[in-house]
Amino acid sequence: MVRYHNRPYYYHGGVFYVARSGSYVRVVPPVGIRVAVLPAGYARLVVGPSVFFYAGGIFYIEDVSSYEYVVADPPVGAIVSQLPFGAAEVEIDGKLYYEYNGILYKPVQLEKKAYEVAGKLED
Repeated sequence: MVRYHNRPYYYHGGVFYVARSGSYVRVVPPVGIRVAVLPAGYARLVVGPSVFFYAGGIFYIEDVSSYEYVVADPPVGAIVSQLPFGAAEVEIDGKLYYEYNGILYKPVQLEKKAYEVAGKLED
């Protein structure tokens, strides 16, 4: 269990859950929540001068002073090899994107198929 702003979150295998009505519901973690261990299969990404870790649609940065990993806002321009589970196709101005939790990913072709963080949807 991980507490964030006095709310308990349950973290297992890179997935966050909250308790609701006697069961556990998968949720997207809030930016700022900290975990001690990254999930298996994470990818290390360098975006500008910053190093991020990516797994399951969640970006983390390392807090070297506490040896913890902090959920971060997705960095625009980051290239990931896989979309998060549950990402939905959306069309904006005639262009194809994928949306997950308000974050837009656009398909890019490098050596193989990949996806670039293009920005956030406006509320």
